[in-house]
Amino acid sequence: MILERVGASVFGLLTAATVVAPQPMVRHFLGYPFEVPSMIAALFAVAITRVIISMRAKSIPKPLDVAVLVLVLSSTAVVVIGSHASIIPAFLWGTGLAGLGEGILKIAEKFVAVGLEKVGIEVPKADTSDEAAIEAAMHTLDQVPD
Repeated sequence: MILERVGASVFGLLTAATVVAPQPMVRHFLGYPFEVPSMIAALFAVAITRVIISMRAKSIPKPLDVAVLVLVLSSTAVVVIGSHASIIPAFLWGTGLAGLGEGILKIAEKFVAVGLEKVGIEVPKADTSDEAAIEAAMHTLDQVPD
């Protein structure tokens, strides 16, 4: 009986096959783990989306465009690391945040204002009376015949 087991295991008849699913490469940034393929997909999506936006809008100054690109790249990296996103959600995060561009600043401003209000610090509201006056003047100028 012992010889049969040894012989059977040598020929692989009694061994169990295990299937291991491939695992994505995981790296750490400042102690936070992230999946490398997801990060590459997200940052690639940001780069391509920002290139498309800057090609369409020729009036954006290059220094501003580069600053927005750096802001979006860092925001996307933080979101991908924080959410442990897989490859498709990471790609969509990159595309969406790149599309927002400077809008990320407005979102962050609202987030901070809500946080400050929760701890009892009042955030001064922007004075829109000048903007309304300017818009009214522009509307009046639009109605002046050429």
